[in-house]
Amino acid sequence: MRVLSLLVLTFLGCIAMAPPSPSGQPSVSPSASPTATGSTTPIPQTLTPPAGWKPQDVTFNTGPLKKDRAWVDPSHDSAIISSHLDVPSLSGPDLDKIEALMRKRMIAMAGVQGVGPSTRVKICNGKQDGVLTKMTLPKVTQEIMLAVSDRAYVAEYVRRNGVAEDPAASRSLSTLCAP
Repeated sequence: MRVLSLLVLTFLGCIAMAPPSPSGQPSVSPSASPTATGSTTPIPQTLTPPAGWKPQDVTFNTGPLKKDRAWVDPSHDSAIISSHLDVPSLSGPDLDKIEALMRKRMIAMAGVQGVGPSTRVKICNGKQDGVLTKMTLPKVTQEIMLAVSDRAYVAEYVRRNGVAEDPAASRSLSTLCAP
């Protein structure tokens, strides 16, 4: 798929769960994924994509960032991708520390001008904190939501530059819930 190919080329190395959508769109069921220790632990992510968006196979990982699921819009100009990162820590991942590392990597890729300010937002029906950041690269624009619990969870809305923002796709990022 074109957008996923662009994503792989432009977002390599950068560092989701929702109640059922009121539109009746199905949520994604839990899956299993290898952890940093090699064991298989369920990744209980559900992300409710906008109506009409279709699931897309995800077959790539970027270092420790594991892509879990993806959906594409009907025109194949945009994608929503969920992923996770196992973060070894005795006290669990820290949202601020992980966001700072992610932001540093985004600035290295896009430059200071290409990375918008990070904003703390409420996600998961207002039950959790997340960090939303927008990044503009030469070919794509990305909105990236980060949340943490036992892992770092990432939801990305990626669209080609020049493609109008889909407000439903942007809102779907706030359905991210870290278990």
